[in-house]
Amino acid sequence: MNDILASVVVFFFAALGLALVARRYTKLEQRLLALAFGAHLLAALGQIATAKGIYQGGDNLTYMTEGSLLARAIELDPGRFGRLWLNVLFQRETGEALTVLGEGDATGTMVALAAGLALLFRYSLFGVSLSIAFFAFFGKLALYRVFRELLPSSTRARVSIAVLLMPSAVFWSAGIQKEAVVMGGIGPVCLGVHRLLRGRPFLGVTLFALGAVPVALVKPYTLFALTVAVGAWIGVDRLQARMGGSGAVRIRPLYLVLAAALVYGGVIALGQLYPMYSMDNLGKDLARHQGLGVATGGGSYYTMGDEEAMSFGKQLAFAPLAVATALFRPFPFEANNALAFGASLEALVLTIFVVQGLARSGLRGAVTTVMSTPVLFAAIVFSLTFGMGVGLATTNFGSLSRYRMPLIPFYATAVLVLSAPKIRAAVSSVKRAPSATRPAALSGRAVRARVAGHARARLQGPARGRG
Repeated sequence: MNDILASVVVFFFAALGLALVARRYTKLEQRLLALAFGAHLLAALGQIATAKGIYQGGDNLTYMTEGSLLARAIELDPGRFGRLWLNVLFQRETGEALTVLGEGDATGTMVALAAGLALLFRYSLFGVSLSIAFFAFFGKLALYRVFRELLPSSTRARVSIAVLLMPSAVFWSAGIQKEAVVMGGIGPVCLGVHRLLRGRPFLGVTLFALGAVPVALVKPYTLFALTVAVGAWIGVDRLQARMGGSGAVRIRPLYLVLAAALVYGGVIALGQLYPMYSMDNLGKDLARHQGLGVATGGGSYYTMGDEEAMSFGKQLAFAPLAVATALFRPFPFEANNALAFGASLEALVLTIFVVQGLARSGLRGAVTTVMSTPVLFAAIVFSLTFGMGVGLATTNFGSLSRYRMPLIPFYATAVLVLSAPKIRAAVSSVKRAPSATRPAALSGRAVRARVAGHARARLQGPARGRG
């Protein structure tokens, strides 16, 4: 009974939020949003059924079990164990004899998150799972809003499918797991960057910070790929702004250097915050994951990288293969279970759209379209950067389809938009919107002409009045 009540409460408030947001969208978009909302609901239920009925365990049940233990301790002594909960959530030293699974790392954060939601929904697995699934859904909705405002209106149906309805992205973001939390944070980060570039700095910084915190807590390496993508986005956007707001950009050394400096500074700063992912240690960490893959083996195992390559430079030699694996595999004949086969069909469909897009516009045309659309360029950069990391660190197809999930909405959007009919003409017709809070910039000559016009009007006005 408690599961039913908790599920109804979560569904009601999530549906109410969707109804309020969806009013600004077209009828077709509203139908697609409702379909995506229902898909996340069913996927959350499917995650629970799979964990309980097939695997007899998994992250969903582990986080819920451990989180429930912590929640009961909080109920016994809120003052003492409430502080413990905060320390575990933010990965600080607890100083307590009570040991929490994964304390000090992302697993502990997930346990603490499950504990807080368990208290809120009275230990309902369904309530906790649905709340995280809908958190991921609204994160994707924020991402869709960015693409919707910056890409041609003729591509909205394709973009909504890419962001909100890709099967692997729906399934792997609909349970108590890190990928769902990451997806809920990426959307506000991108919306924050978009608002910042459009002259709303306070809202932009606020959204960026709110989205970056959950990502940093559960999968901080995602921030490295996001930093590279955001730097690329800002650089191309500024270049395009200097050209009048539309058309393919021409590379200017100054802006290229500034964008590279932004990316480099961000990566170095993140490396200081997360030493495990710094340039000095990243190669060793990737080699360690590859060694674990070799030791584990299994039916879904595949070879990637070299566990003897302990430097990041040596690991980069395998980057093209890693990216291709993350974006195009598994192939249908490589799948050995239902989930892997579904992932292979999704990858195959996207690959077909890649070929179709290149055949329709050619490589040069595709590059021109991408460089005419900063957010599309950023989506491709994120897909390639994140895909390289996931491809190098993963040696199992079952894990691959899950770990690459955050890149799927970006990759699918780029693929489906670039394969759309007459996309180059549609992109060239999209003008860069002026700032929401400031008038569009005028050239020096235009400013002088306007000032002179106002001066003449003030001088002539009184003279006509006296005449």
